[in-house]
This record gives sequence, structure tokens and C-alpha cells, in this order.
Amino acid sequence: MVISADRPQSQDAAGLVIFTSGTTGPPKGVVLRRSFVHDTAVAMIDLYDITHRDVVLHILPVHHVTGIGVTFFPFLYAAARIDFRSGSFEPAWIWERWRRGGLTFFSGVPTMYTRLMRFHDQRISALPQNQRSQYLQGLNNVRVMVCGSSALPQPVQDFWTSLRGGRMILTRYGATEFGLVFRVAALDSEEVPDGSVGVAAPGVDVKLSNKNDGEILISALDIEREIMGLPYVSEVMVVGVEDYEYGQRVGAILALHDDQETYAADGQRMLTLDELRRDLRPRLAGYKLPTLLRLWKGDLPKGSSGKVMKKELGSQLFPCHRWEKRSEVQIWKGTKMPLKAKI
Repeated sequence: MVISADRPQSQDAAGLVIFTSGTTGPPKGVVLRRSFVHDTAVAMIDLYDITHRDVVLHILPVHHVTGIGVTFFPFLYAAARIDFRSGSFEPAWIWERWRRGGLTFFSGVPTMYTRLMRFHDQRISALPQNQRSQYLQGLNNVRVMVCGSSALPQPVQDFWTSLRGGRMILTRYGATEFGLVFRVAALDSEEVPDGSVGVAAPGVDVKLSNKNDGEILISALDIEREIMGLPYVSEVMVVGVEDYEYGQRVGAILALHDDQETYAADGQRMLTLDELRRDLRPRLAGYKLPTLLRLWKGDLPKGSSGKVMKKELGSQLFPCHRWEKRSEVQIWKGTKMPLKAKI
């Protein structure tokens, strides 16, 4: 036996550097404590009941916090199996891997779940029943499916909940700088509100919009979630657009479903800002309704983590104090503007 006389290293010292995804600005290296590796792994193991019998399909970048803190360290610590999928995201490959079976855990981002849903509608659902049942059986053998990085649109959540016999995709909520700050409700809970990210983790303080109730301050995710609930919307990005008079406007960039044309044959827009606001009015408070709109052809550009690059794309499509001169930007001409709000 060898006994070391060295002093134990401080768990508060630097132990890991992870780069942010660059959603709100240039990617930056975040220095995490040594305790991050152990504490995060134990918290995840306890939260999702991870054991040595689990098998996770790892498809997220390991240089981002989810790829290493959610789908790597916890499974390594629990002596579980990690199946790595390298290269670009391919819905056909994921569905085939599900069909082969043996997986118990899967974590992705909303754009991945949306593309997997489309592949099912376009390809899987058209297969003969015996073949389709093989894919669905493999999918339903995955006991835990998790989503994060941005809000999962309710129609997408409803699709997967239906396909998985009532089991929801669980939401993870956190950031590279401070890790996971909410604990999703128990896996077998039947009382999880729509859009819930769970309860605050021990030692975490959270400020809500109405004392001990309401929403976490302040984000555009609820606006994006409601827009994604509209039947003609494929993807959306909501950003705060600088405005001389009002501080910020709510700007929305929409991609429509494949069966929706962005422009009609005569060059007129198929979707107007007034129509969008009309459809959202029963769902959102007036100050959250978009006052700027741009339509995007095809999928919105994304970074390596599968998230839309808001900071970069927003400034390109709504250039500071020049957006009002662009013909492709639809501007709400209402008589009253809502109260100022930062997004």
C-alpha cells in the first residue's frame, strides 16, 4: 500500500474549462471548480436514477457543458455505457439506432427533436405497420429523454409524449457558467406543468416574476414557445431589437413549414405581421407581441451545439437603427407601443 503525504487539492480550485455555445455573444471559456466533475455527476445520477445498466447515446459536443456534464461524467461515474455518435446530426441514423435497441437515455436540443419528428412524419409513419412498430419499440425502450439549451415547443413536446405513451421529454435548465440550477420533477410524476423546468436545486436562489410564483426573469423563450405552437411555423428566433424611441422592440424571425410558401406568385407575403400578432394575441400579453417580423427561407442557421446563433443572426437581420429602411422587415404600425421591455 502506498500512502501519499501530499496535501489534498482544493475542490474550489480550477479543474475544467468548458466553452460556451456563443448564443448571446462570442464563445468564451468558463473555468469550473474541481468539484464540478463529482457534484454534477452525483446530482445527475440521483436525478435520473442512472446505474451501471444504463446506456446513453451521446450525440452532443463534449466541449460544451451538456455533452460533458450531462451525458458523459454521470455515466462514467456510474459505470454505465456511453455510445458515441460523431459527425453531423442525421435523423435517419438516430432512428435506426433507436430501432436496434439497447439504449436507455437520450439527450438533445429542440432542433434535433423537431428534425426527428419531421423524419417520423415523412418516413417512419409511411412504413408498413410491422416495420414501424420496430422503430417505436426501440424508441420506447429509452426510459429517459431530455431536452435543453432552449425551450421545447409545445407541439413538439405533445408529439413525443403521444408517441411514448404519455411519457414527457424532460427539460434541463442551466448554463455553462453555473451548471444545472433546476431539478426536473420525478420521472414518474404526473403533475408536471407544461413548460416546467422543475424546482430549484439545493443551494440555488431564483427570482420569479411574482414572488414565489410565476416565470424566471427575463427571457424570450416563452414568446418563441407560443410562436412555435402556430401550425404554420417551422422555426423561430425572437430577439430584442434596439429602437431609439422605445429602447427595444420584439423582433421575430420565422421559417415556415415546407408546405407554406414564404411569398405568393405575385410577390406578396403569405404571412403578415398583423396576422402573426392576431394569432398570438390569445396566447401572449400585449407587450410580448412581436412588432418586427422577417421571414426566412429554409432552416435557421445554427452553431455546433444545434442552437440558433441569436447574437450574430439577430444583428444581421435587424441591423442596429437601420432595420426600418429594409423592405424585407415588416413593422407594426399600431397607434400605441407596449411598455419598454428588455429581451
